[in-house]
Amino acid sequence: MKHAVLYTRCSTDKQENSIAVQQAKLAAHLAANGLVTRPELTFDDEDVSGRIPIWKRKGGKQAVDILRNGIHLDGEFIHPKDIVITRVDRLGRSAKDVLEFFEWTQQYGYTLHLVDFGGMNLNSGDPMGAIIFKMLLTLLG
Repeated sequence: MKHAVLYTRCSTDKQENSIAVQQAKLAAHLAANGLVTRPELTFDDEDVSGRIPIWKRKGGKQAVDILRNGIHLDGEFIHPKDIVITRVDRLGRSAKDVLEFFEWTQQYGYTLHLVDFGGMNLNSGDPMGAIIFKMLLTLLG
């Protein structure tokens, strides 16, 4: 089983892309891509602005810590190498912050899954996905 960290963010409870909507999309992505998760690998930041970098958010920091260090669950050590997020704007509003996070995932061998990147599923573990992601973010920066 390949475990994945799931991350959601919502700046307001009135937002169309609510935590519940994001979680449903992430669950469908996991099922379609042979990934699994556990409640201890799922992190939400509710009522948090996208202007705050993922590293500085409670849920974002916890997600990054699990990627860095792994976690012991039920006598098993799990060290996920995948993080799944619905859209790039869940990572942040600043292209610089998003690119920094993407480069961090690449540097340490993590795969970033964006379930909806302009209508397509983007996976940084796929060579073409990594090229597209970096090219688009560089153009935005």
